[in-house]
Amino acid sequence: MYKILLVEDDTNLARSVSEFFESQLYQITHIADGESGYKNARSNIYDLIMLDVMLPKKNGLVIANQLRDNHIETPILIISTKNMVDDIVNGFCYGIDGYLTKPFSLRELKARVSALLKRPPRKAQKVLKAGDLILNLENFSVKRAKQNILLRKKEFNILKYLITNQNKVVSKDQIMDNIWAMGDCDCTINNLDVHISSLRSKIDRNFKTKLIQTKHGVGYSLNSNQKEIENGE
Repeated sequence: MYKILLVEDDTNLARSVSEFFESQLYQITHIADGESGYKNARSNIYDLIMLDVMLPKKNGLVIANQLRDNHIETPILIISTKNMVDDIVNGFCYGIDGYLTKPFSLRELKARVSALLKRPPRKAQKVLKAGDLILNLENFSVKRAKQNILLRKKEFNILKYLITNQNKVVSKDQIMDNIWAMGDCDCTINNLDVHISSLRSKIDRNFKTKLIQTKHGVGYSLNSNQKEIENGE
C-alpha cells in the first residue's frame, strides 16, 4: 500500500482527494498547514508528497526546498492555483518532481501520482564536499585536507546545511528553521552564533582559506570557490 502525505489547507479538496485515493487502496495522511506538514515529512516515510503552494505557516515551495536540503528524496507533486510559467519553473528549481494546476480532475491527479510512483528513486548523496572539506552523511565523519574533525551533532547539522547551500548566503532564521525543531528551548540567535564560532575554530582556524563567512546583518555563507583569504569575517 502506497503512503501519501497531502499538505493542503482547502478542506473540501483535501477530503475529495483523500476519499478518492483511499478508495484506490492508498494510505493518505492529510495535514492542513505548512509547518506541520514539513515536520511530518521529515519524521515519517512516504512514497509521495502532495503539496499546495499557498499554505498557512510555511509555503509549499519552501517546504520542498528544505526537504531536499535535508536529503529527503521522496517524490513531490505540487498542486496549486498558481499557473504562471515562472511559478512552475521555480517549482522545479526547488526540487519538485511534478506540478499540477487547480482545478484538476481526480483521474488526472491519479495519473500524475502513478507516473511519479513508477519512477526509479532518487539517489541521495552520501558525501558532501566543499573545497577540501568532506562530510560523510553515512558515518557522520568530517575531514578537511584529510584531517579528521570531531563535531557535535548540532555543529554537524549546521555545517551540512551550509555546505548544501554553499556559495549562497543563508540567514540565521533559515538555519534555525532547518536545524532546530519547533519549540526547542535552545533555539536562539546567541546559541546559533556560539555554534558557528565553534565550527570556525574546528574547520577554519588551522587553515589559511577560511570557508565560513559572516555577511553582517544578513547571515552566513560557506564559500568553496574563493581565493585564499585571511579571515572569515
